[in-house]
Amino acid sequence: MDLVLISILLILLLLTLILPLIKGQRQTQEKPKIITLIKCSNKDYETQREFKQGDFVGKIEGKCPKCGNRLFIVAIYATSPKQK
Repeated sequence: MDLVLISILLILLLLTLILPLIKGQRQTQEKPKIITLIKCSNKDYETQREFKQGDFVGKIEGKCPKCGNRLFIVAIYATSPKQK
């Protein structure tokens, strides 16, 4: 009888310690947001947008709305997900 009671208590103790660990692993983490930074070749205009498939540093992205020169992708980076 005492052995059965001790076994049950040990199993309950193990479950109380293990379940929070398993639950924590199942939480989905937010993915970081990937940002593409675009600048004018004259350095007088800058914009950013979400990363698109095919983006790479040095890619020409069109014409500057201010001066008409070329826009280039100068950086691609990830932002940290917001902490709750």
